[in-house]
Amino acid sequence: MLPKNFEILPEDASLSDRVKLLKTWDDTELWYKKDDKFKRPKGIVNFKFYSNDCLFSQTSQGRLFAEVWRQCLDEYLREFTYMASCATLNFDIVVAPDNVELTWSGFNDSLPVFVVETINRVKAMKTADIKDIFEQKKEAMLQEYKNFYLNQTFRLAWGQVAYHLQGVDHERKVLRELLQKTDYAAFKSSFEQWFTSGRMIWGFFGNISVASAIETATLAREVLNINPTKRENLLDFRILSLPHGEQRLDFEVEDQKNENSCLVSYF
Repeated sequence: MLPKNFEILPEDASLSDRVKLLKTWDDTELWYKKDDKFKRPKGIVNFKFYSNDCLFSQTSQGRLFAEVWRQCLDEYLREFTYMASCATLNFDIVVAPDNVELTWSGFNDSLPVFVVETINRVKAMKTADIKDIFEQKKEAMLQEYKNFYLNQTFRLAWGQVAYHLQGVDHERKVLRELLQKTDYAAFKSSFEQWFTSGRMIWGFFGNISVASAIETATLAREVLNINPTKRENLLDFRILSLPHGEQRLDFEVEDQKNENSCLVSYF
């Protein structure tokens, strides 16, 4: 994955003035923006997966599975991502309330290979024996959920802000109780239903050609082989629309038996 070509693509204002929708499939949108400002032989690739699989954006059980999956994937890819980092290639994964987001960055010459190989390994983990990884991460997460409540009250409240704003909330104590009851067999059973259907949004930014972006997204789609889900069938998240001017949004984190309960104000 070591880069060999450090050439900068010729300037093209039609591709760099704003983000463009390059191509659409029945399950995918491909967005693109070329860089003509910094002129570095680097790029960023962003992938968002929206899905109802395992109800990860709707139930605490589904959210727990997604968090365990992410932790296991980090460990499963550890050696691979370490070798990539030696070639100045970076990878990150985030499980947001409504989507799973993967981000790659580094030299554009080796970035497409890095992206496709990562997707291959994400797919391969479904059939791999990762029981040792699961048990290790389960133990660590049980301790993490328990220790969460040792934080100061304002940190506990702030940790819930995003979920309150988007209308979903998953208490750590609930996740911990569910995790205690989850064994490897249950995790693998849910895993069989994961990354099977949904919608994908790809974004390619930087010193990356249009042809390379389309080819990389096409190869990744073939590997994932996702069954398309209609937009209207996905969980609906609405951005709060407020009039112009100073606005304030208050919500309570209240427990009548807890003197440390508080009111959070979001400006």
